[in-house]
Amino acid sequence: MLAAFCNIGYAQNKTIALNVKNFDKADKADLDKAEDFYLQEHYPLALPIYEELIEKYPNETYLQYRLGMCYLKKQDEYDKAVQYLKPIAESDPDAADIKYFLGIAYHLTYQFDEAIKVFNEYLNQKIDKSQQQITARLIENCMNAKALVAIPTEATITNLGAPINSEASEYVPVISSDEQTMLFTYVGKRSKGGFEDIFIAEKSANGEWKTPQPLGDNINGYNHDACIALSPDGQILFIYKDSKDKKGEIYYSNLEGNDWSDPKPLLGEVNTSHWEGSVSLSADGKTLYFTSDKPAGFGGRDIYKATLINDSIWGNIENLGPTINTPYNDDAPFIHPDGRTLVFSSEGHNSMGGYDIFHTQLQPDGTWLPPTNIGFPINSPDRDTYYVLSADGKTGYFSSGRPGGYGLQDIYSVMPGLVGFVPTIAVVKGIITLNNEPAEAEIIVNIQNTDITHSKLKSNSVTGEYLTNLSKGEIYELIYKLKDVDFLKLKGDSFVMELLVIENTDDFIEINKNIAFYTTDFESEKLIEEEVEEENIEEIYGDKSMEGLVFKVQIAAYNMPENYSYDRLKGLGDVEKNLLDDGITRFTIGGDFNTLNLANEHRDKVVARGQDDAFVTAIYKGKRVYLEELIEQGILKE
Repeated sequence: MLAAFCNIGYAQNKTIALNVKNFDKADKADLDKAEDFYLQEHYPLALPIYEELIEKYPNETYLQYRLGMCYLKKQDEYDKAVQYLKPIAESDPDAADIKYFLGIAYHLTYQFDEAIKVFNEYLNQKIDKSQQQITARLIENCMNAKALVAIPTEATITNLGAPINSEASEYVPVISSDEQTMLFTYVGKRSKGGFEDIFIAEKSANGEWKTPQPLGDNINGYNHDACIALSPDGQILFIYKDSKDKKGEIYYSNLEGNDWSDPKPLLGEVNTSHWEGSVSLSADGKTLYFTSDKPAGFGGRDIYKATLINDSIWGNIENLGPTINTPYNDDAPFIHPDGRTLVFSSEGHNSMGGYDIFHTQLQPDGTWLPPTNIGFPINSPDRDTYYVLSADGKTGYFSSGRPGGYGLQDIYSVMPGLVGFVPTIAVVKGIITLNNEPAEAEIIVNIQNTDITHSKLKSNSVTGEYLTNLSKGEIYELIYKLKDVDFLKLKGDSFVMELLVIENTDDFIEINKNIAFYTTDFESEKLIEEEVEEENIEEIYGDKSMEGLVFKVQIAAYNMPENYSYDRLKGLGDVEKNLLDDGITRFTIGGDFNTLNLANEHRDKVVARGQDDAFVTAIYKGKRVYLEELIEQGILKE
């Protein structure tokens, strides 16, 4: 039970007292409950109780103070912290470090001049040295904030909305390079026992996010299970786990078909007896960036990197140094698939308050450029962390508790993801099949004319899908080899080698490369099925037309278009050249056709002139598509 007087005090300032003799029995019980919640830092539970009590006792400074402190923990209503703390500071300026907390409330509500004024008044009070240092840093934050808010970036921030966001908390989004998969940490009614759980969402064919689903019971337990990173190919999930026995460790889980494997702690030297809680994997899988608070760093938390020694063992730990790390906390590294662009969060540098998001570039000599603040309005005076960037740099994703959201924290997108970013990679993806069914294969990526193996990956055993990120300006050898198959029964070689030339352009490149394997006894059956399917499509949809859909007759595709001659096709219409994102120029002839049958008739004329490999391609709203996709999605109808 509460004593007759409750006291609040900090440092050497005088306390704020509450005489509970005026409270009736029920109100004392409610105050007991609120105080219990407050002292356990369950501020959302304490807040409504204090609100009810202040209705009955509007002049009680103690309740006003508790309400102000609760609202300092409520990201979408910081203005109410000012509402409750300001009158106390005016009537009793030496009470319970009130100037310090009012300064924080001003800072969080973008009233920077007021915050600086109050912080300076607080520095004139009798406070200890550590509190002086903290307050001086807050004044620096306010000055940084004034400068950054004065020159906002041209970024558009959008709440992802439902079904990703809800009235609960969604935060730390991680994405695959092609932005088709997102995982995030969730706390709410759907999580186990109110702890952090990991949810996953996939994009549908129309580009909308499907309803997020929790990962399996082997991932989500009854402790804190938070996703902290996803490998660029979407096949490895990194998880933060803590328990009574462990301060904080990094685990990983592999995607095996549709299921994630049981999490295992990282092998090697990354996890220690100290806190390790953030991680990011390079596109080639050879470098791991992570955060630790182990001693001998530059501040509280520092960012380190580890090198893959063999198999899945990590070692050769290096601190990224004072260009990145500061005397404050530096956290949440994200290494872009280009292997050079590092995004991270820091309480140091020119932060406008709490953690700000910064980005830097790795130089050829192994040094980092001085970090750049990503700017306002992406950054705020509050905590801004875990920013991830799409492969093309067009979109960033992060979580925030900004006013107007769905819940305590929501996930937002940012466009452009990084102002001035020039992509230096190509995303290569596709599907591996055996007899037209998805298959698991090992994929080795080598750089031609060198002894360098860029990376090793595999296709998903259920979907056959694979994805990798390759730097521009190189020629690659991609070797595809099926797993768990009798190679003697395969038609042709037991592996497929594809040569991939990725030109060094300023445009983002996405290359789709499907690889099909067949057994010797499958071809005749396959041909019959394909012929029947093609005949059915032509019979049903051959004369159908619709707005936005045209057909073209493609006659060639060349990396070096000047090498192609089409003199024999004169008289069959104009030849158009179209350079696509993969760096290959496509040639089409005869213009646009409104129906498949008209395009097929023209193709037959082209074939008769000796262009045997001419074929018809469909273009819907400016993009190449498969008719089967339009039919499956209900866009093209009978």
